[in-house]
Amino acid sequence: MDILLNVHKNHVKNTICLNITSFHNQDDCDHIMKTIKNQYESKTDFYLIIETKDLLVENISLRNLYNFSAFLNSLKQHKYQYLKKTLIKIYNNHCYDLLYILFTYLSSPVAIVEVILYKIQETQSPSLSNIEKIKQYFPKN
Repeated sequence: MDILLNVHKNHVKNTICLNITSFHNQDDCDHIMKTIKNQYESKTDFYLIIETKDLLVENISLRNLYNFSAFLNSLKQHKYQYLKKTLIKIYNNHCYDLLYILFTYLSSPVAIVEVILYKIQETQSPSLSNIEKIKQYFPKN
């Protein structure tokens, strides 16, 4: 997994961008959870962008998906939600389906999650013209 990239940070808006290349071992899952947990501990509002262009389905562990859902459920215990919105860029139907399972059956999101499935070839960049689907998931009160 790549290092955390901070793409925009000032006193009003804090956006964290994660480039996820693997969700196979516990360290991959821990890195994402630690990034989110650090923002909650610093009591800082933030937005999350997750890029998955280099993530292959075989590099996703269902155990980690379940562990991450438990982490999301634990965040709901906070009186105030610092995570304001998440954007997840997906390039594979199977990954898209796993997110559906995560946010529908395992855990509702903490904040609005927008998932964009791109239909792209190796040489293309994500753009409005190659969006296949957009799905939003909403927190349950």
